[in-house]
Amino acid sequence: MSAATPDEIQERVQGSLKDGPYACSSLTKLSGGTANFVYRGVLVNALQDGSKTVIIKHTEGYVASTPAFKITSTRCEFEQSILTALQELPPVTHSLITVQTPKMYYFSQETNTQLYSDLPSSADLKTYALTNPLAQAQCSRLGHSLGLWTKTFHIWAAAPEQAELRETMKGNTVMRGLKYQINYSNLVATIDNFPAILEGSRDVFQAVAKDVQNMMDNEDGALIHGDFWSGNVLLPNISYPSTSTPLNVLVVDWELSHLSTVAFDLGQMFAELFELKHFKGIDAGIWLIESFMQGYGPVEEDLAFNTAIHVGTHLICWGSTVQGWGTKEQIEGVVEIGRGFVVKGWEKDASFFKGTALGSRIPRLYGSRLNGGQRSSAAALKAQNKSPSASYTSPPSDQIADECAICLNPLTTPTVLYNCLHRFDYACIRPRFLSTHTAASIDGPLTLACPTCRGEISYVHRLDTSQVLSIRGILEERSDPPTQPSTLQPPGMSGLTSRSQNTPHHASGEPRGEGWDTETIPNGLRSRLNTISGAHYEPGPFQHHDRVGLDTHWSGQTPRSHTLHPGGREIWGRVIYSLARRFVEPHHIFPGAYVGLPGDGFGLSIYERSLLLDEAFEQRPDMEELITLCAIFTDDIEKLKESAGREWADDSNLIPSLVWMDPLWANG
Repeated sequence: MSAATPDEIQERVQGSLKDGPYACSSLTKLSGGTANFVYRGVLVNALQDGSKTVIIKHTEGYVASTPAFKITSTRCEFEQSILTALQELPPVTHSLITVQTPKMYYFSQETNTQLYSDLPSSADLKTYALTNPLAQAQCSRLGHSLGLWTKTFHIWAAAPEQAELRETMKGNTVMRGLKYQINYSNLVATIDNFPAILEGSRDVFQAVAKDVQNMMDNEDGALIHGDFWSGNVLLPNISYPSTSTPLNVLVVDWELSHLSTVAFDLGQMFAELFELKHFKGIDAGIWLIESFMQGYGPVEEDLAFNTAIHVGTHLICWGSTVQGWGTKEQIEGVVEIGRGFVVKGWEKDASFFKGTALGSRIPRLYGSRLNGGQRSSAAALKAQNKSPSASYTSPPSDQIADECAICLNPLTTPTVLYNCLHRFDYACIRPRFLSTHTAASIDGPLTLACPTCRGEISYVHRLDTSQVLSIRGILEERSDPPTQPSTLQPPGMSGLTSRSQNTPHHASGEPRGEGWDTETIPNGLRSRLNTISGAHYEPGPFQHHDRVGLDTHWSGQTPRSHTLHPGGREIWGRVIYSLARRFVEPHHIFPGAYVGLPGDGFGLSIYERSLLLDEAFEQRPDMEELITLCAIFTDDIEKLKESAGREWADDSNLIPSLVWMDPLWANG
């Protein structure tokens, strides 16, 4: 029996919707898709959200543009599964560009028909770049936003909460196999089409194909988009607005989503954008690659090289086959470039990628600059006998830029890294720490590094002002908390106001001047800590300053800076610090040893934290209880009450969602 004609299918699809809330007065077939029948439907009645049009995607058991190419129709079931789950992934906004997935309205398993939210008058990114001139600043804004969303999606997809979804998408084996066939089977087969260029690399190509096959046979892998390229990114088809105009972007076409490696997503997008430059001379392709990879952030060394391999594979298998895209010389050129990416990626030759968007991803960006990028063990840090502040050098003020070192846009939420004082926007730097945590293993303490200079990070501080404040410089000048506010003011800080307005957080303390508050440990928590630690824990009051994050330790010692991560959350708990310093030196845990709750995405897991403190507490079975106590989310007030052994009803200054690494009050 022959397949139905396109007109018959369109009539059938429209008829299947006529009696429901998605009845359409007309359907218009959309161009671009080849595997499915895609229409824009004009609704008879607008939806509750005000939508007057919807996107309708109908799937048959073959490729729509090539009926002889049979392919399972179950692909639409997997697409609706992940798109339904993706409704829980919040949109990602950067520089007023919001990236998200379309809203799933309806799915009929009987007719294999899906309905999504529409982005009227839109074009895919590839078409848009071909038809609209893009300035570098515009590409930086768009590419960074897309890279940031991609990282957010990959982190979300790997979270424990998505375990059931991953198990479902694991069943999309047909698309998983197709992904391998059209790329790595074709990689070897394409050698015969360009023997002069590729024959000498046959052994490498075969080894690459075998390695990818082994990975797909023996590992579940990560949940990915599966067909992530510029053709599946939609944006309004209008003249590119100014940087002050909001822009909505949709990531569509999820039927190839499956479990494998995120290198497939990164490599395909990289290769497709590169082809804009190679074949059409469009500089926006390179600018988009650079900003996309910056937005995505640091990756593991192996992932960086695997991404390079997939870039090359895509250039060879797809860049050489697009009809009408280039001359013979251009096609041979893209094959040669692809060969270099595959071979050098396989050989892990970082020097080959120097100066490219992948070059900054190799070697590891999450590792310490010491030991060739490898993380140092706690014992090694102790042997070095130095703290992070020992190597601190404050750069001249004229070397401190007013723009983000990642996106190069003016800072809106400045975030400063210590010791290097490189400045970033919070939205840019946050996903780098998220990815750093995700990439970490449990073989030792995690060390973060600045993505600009790779210098080891001691503190991260989000500022409420564009003025960079060198806390270390203040520490060197002050030996005691000032009794008069005038002695505290560093240059450029006169416009700041104290949150406390000279009012202590605790009724038991007396402020020592404007902005300085006195705080003490609650009695219930003090007793609890004594029980757990087996130590007599009797700290006195300490002085805290809202304005610059300085405090004196319990005994009134030299002020030290808060160790805050972006957002103002304290990640170096005073309790852990105070207890640990009874047994080990602080540098045993520093430098860059971030202590936090894994659910926050920053810092270390409970197990990794235990590695940092094992010398101090290895004989104490209650260590995990101690660490857990010092890492409570303040959202869970009841748990906080129970653990602290006191009522918190009068403490209105608690801020939900702060990671409770301090038995006092998180100064959000």
